[in-house]
Amino acid sequence: MATGLKSISVIIPTYRRQDYLERAVASVVAQRDLLPRTDVEIVVVDDASPEPIEPPSGIDNLQVVRLEENAGAGGARNAGIAASRGDYIAFLDSDDVWLPEKLARQIDLAGRVGARPLSDKSRLVIACGFYIPNRLGGLLETRIPKEAGTLSDFVGGCWMCPGSTFFAHRSVFGLAGGFDPRLRRLEDFDWMLRFASQGGQLRVARHAGVLIAPSVGSKLEPVEWAVKVLRMKLAEELDLGLNASDNRILQSYLQLELAAARLSGGWRVRGGYHMARSLMLKPRLTGSTEAFWEIEKAVPADVVARYQEMAAAASR
Repeated sequence: MATGLKSISVIIPTYRRQDYLERAVASVVAQRDLLPRTDVEIVVVDDASPEPIEPPSGIDNLQVVRLEENAGAGGARNAGIAASRGDYIAFLDSDDVWLPEKLARQIDLAGRVGARPLSDKSRLVIACGFYIPNRLGGLLETRIPKEAGTLSDFVGGCWMCPGSTFFAHRSVFGLAGGFDPRLRRLEDFDWMLRFASQGGQLRVARHAGVLIAPSVGSKLEPVEWAVKVLRMKLAEELDLGLNASDNRILQSYLQLELAAARLSGGWRVRGGYHMARSLMLKPRLTGSTEAFWEIEKAVPADVVARYQEMAAAASR
């Protein structure tokens, strides 16, 4: 497989996840064997863990950047990008893992799309499919995100799990800027909106290349703060030029995030209120983001077994 890419930096933010980190790094190292002509650098960002993160031993081309103050996922990614040297940037959350051929499939797609006339690397993000437990039943399922080419496509949510599927030329951060350090939640959504407003395109490698770790839900305070900041930005800083319909869909998604955080914390009445608000803004009979995925209920047995190991480790 000819890649045409010279170097890639994989940014892995982490906070107090030494054991998980070693698993995540190993999944990146496994990608290298399929990319003999591509330099794959690993940048671990220790987001001010109480006990400094120790880099996994015996791993070539790996550096650890330690932050003195906790910056959250977005701030840690910014630090990782600044410290990296790759032509392309990929993100991996430290509790997730990449599966075989994830990076190779994205590189192949980037090479094919980038070879087209008038292609602009600074306006292209490539995601991939992933395995994730269904929020309602908890069963693992395969999701292939839809592709997106207009701002209207992006306002309904951040459905591509960019923390572990994101792959792009580093020039995208010159176009859209970095992650907003004020946000401890919804930082991906904010970034993708800014990216889309500059003509950004999302393409998808149709390969389930990431196994998303079990989630314990969202804490309320960071979500409430993020919603407040996003609304302020939309009113005062960002001129996205949203029409009335797109703005309702965006606000519906913010209400959905508030509902999920409330319900996760056990506040059923307030959670129900936000869910009702979300449905009023965007009437629907299915989940708000279900239209953004192709969903397959069948999952390979080896992937299920690996997920069960991750879930068992998370419960300890």
